[in-house]
Amino acid sequence: MKIQNCFRHWWRQLGNISIRIITVNFFCSFSLYAQGDFKSQIINRNFQYFLNAVDYKSGLVYDHIFFTPDNKIKPGKYTSPTVIGLWLVLLCDIVAGDLTIDDFGKDDAWEILSRLITTVERLPKWRGLFYWYEIKDGIKIAEGRTISAYDNGNLTISLAVAWSILESCNNKNAHQLASRLLKLITDQKKGWQMFWDRRRNLLYGLYKNGKPVRNLWLDRFYTEARNAVLAGILIADLPLSIWENMLTSRHCPKAEYTLSNGRKVEFLKPYQGAFQAWLSLLFVPEMELSQKLRRMHCNYAQIQIDYALNSEIPLLRSACADPYIQNRYFYEPCVGVFNASEDWVRSDIGSPYATALLYTVYPKISLELFKTALDKFPQLWGPYGFWDSIGENGKTSRVYIALDQLQLILSFVADDNQKYFMKFVEKIGKEEELKRLYHLLDKQL
Repeated sequence: MKIQNCFRHWWRQLGNISIRIITVNFFCSFSLYAQGDFKSQIINRNFQYFLNAVDYKSGLVYDHIFFTPDNKIKPGKYTSPTVIGLWLVLLCDIVAGDLTIDDFGKDDAWEILSRLITTVERLPKWRGLFYWYEIKDGIKIAEGRTISAYDNGNLTISLAVAWSILESCNNKNAHQLASRLLKLITDQKKGWQMFWDRRRNLLYGLYKNGKPVRNLWLDRFYTEARNAVLAGILIADLPLSIWENMLTSRHCPKAEYTLSNGRKVEFLKPYQGAFQAWLSLLFVPEMELSQKLRRMHCNYAQIQIDYALNSEIPLLRSACADPYIQNRYFYEPCVGVFNASEDWVRSDIGSPYATALLYTVYPKISLELFKTALDKFPQLWGPYGFWDSIGENGKTSRVYIALDQLQLILSFVADDNQKYFMKFVEKIGKEEELKRLYHLLDKQL
């Protein structure tokens, strides 16, 4: 496997300190956790969020749940297109048997999935694209009435994967649901065409009140923005030159980072942290599609791991809840590794979900970091799985975030969902076009 080769190549070149930390921890913790059992434990305990954060009338998931200092529960009753899409895929994975949850079987997933698809069909939209929504007294468009290209890109790719999963099921009801998802995808074509700024040859980042926000474009490749560009090209036949434009040195900055053992690695700068680099890997087999991007994913992973192992918190860095603020929910987007991000970031917070995303690059090390973190910080476990984040003082945040819980669980079934995505691409006759996009990347990097 290419990923394993990448893993071995890096492992040989690790410094003695990092090898010793991982190896000692591996043998200390292996007797406590068999690898498969430990992964299953992580999945099942973190799925508890969804047993407590679903609006059962609509099937939608609340954005977050905050536990006050006196342990009162405050749900954030709103949701985003990204969360809707990832939740659809997670339910489909359970229906297909690719994911097994102890307290939530296939029949449970079918019930919520059917309700959710009906809700998604009825949600108010703009040219097939989705707003954020309040889930309080019924469902309403959230204040601001904005259409985010970032969020809709994640949703479109998720719909494609969900369609493919259901289409692969040997079940007439699944095929009927799949056909409804396919219509939702094709209905987005006009919306994606509206997002194309022909003068700059980039996608706008946001539409508000039917007009593009003129000072915001999707102009950074190594972020979740590439999902939106993929969606526009595959679904709305937008030109490949948009993707090529994102690969220029201005929009895809490279840099060199010195690891703790003195070795220098070249990497792509994410705007901030891990989720921007690797969210696409939940569904798109980038490690297979591009040799150079695979190397960049591996190199950035080495940077994150090296920083984690030489810090107070052996978890990866990415946007998350701020654990230093205990009396309210505060989301901190500017979290990453010092000198390894394009934007200013802080590095004093570790995130379980970011560590799970590492599973898409280095599966074994992802699990070992979890074991190391739990040995040091058993308080990471909360009522619904891992708390969203932890600070260097050992205090965890008091919040669970739907997006992060979804990324965490879906990281462990990314191989399956990448195959489903490719089946969708083949279905719409765009396989060669997708390969051409990543071939362009190999030429540019």
